Amino acid sequence: ALSIKKAEDYPKDQIRKIELYQAQIKKADKLIDSRDYQNALTALGEAENAKPNDQVVKEKSAAIEKILAEKKQQEEKALADQNAYNESIRKADQLFADKKYAESLAGYQQALTIKGTETYPKKQIREIETILDQLAKEQAKKDKDFQTLVSLADNLLGKKDYGNAKTTYQRALEIKPVETYPKSQIQKIDDTLAQLQKEEQEKLRLAKEKADQEYNLAMAEAERYLPDLLDKAE
Repeated sequence: ALSIKKAEDYPKDQIRKIELYQAQIKKADKLIDSRDYQNALTALGEAENAKPNDQVVKEKSAAIEKILAEKKQQEEKALADQNAYNESIRKADQLFADKKYAESLAGYQQALTIKGTETYPKKQIREIETILDQLAKEQAKKDKDFQTLVSLADNLLGKKDYGNAKTTYQRALEIKPVETYPKSQIQKIDDTLAQLQKEEQEKLRLAKEKADQEYNLAMAEAERYLPDLLDKAE
């Protein structure tokens, strides 16, 4: 009787397993469609319990595992990209604050290679390009003004107008304080003026010495004739 009972229950158990399998497969498909992959794997696990080693379950599970692995890889890459982007922006912002525009520009461009759709680095790049363009114009004006003053000073120096030449070189240095040429020319002028002063002092000394000698000779001559003049006067 027991064996008959078991025989009668077997078909029912199998039908329940089949129904459970089908229900879990259907449930898993809906969960996959909604991208609820973890619960889909759970449903597929129930289906596998009802029908062990089922090829459909294995294929669907493998497909989900692949999707989850790719998703994890994408999330890890997205996180790494975000961290790299944030670091590039942080460095570029600091360089921009320090007015190191060329280096800052490179930093924002690097950020865009990581996340090309971001608007902030694009805005910063446009601003830096505007600043660099303005700086280039200002530098061109400085170069022109500097060269004009140096040429004028060279011309004045050629005419031995040392005072105005020195003043003009000094004006050029106000535009470009690190330039060596005006400094060397000013030193040359100072050396020339010092030499001229030395020569002038020597001329004055010689003139005075000559005047003193002539005076002494005149006095000596006067003293020599003075007794005769006194005798005649008597």
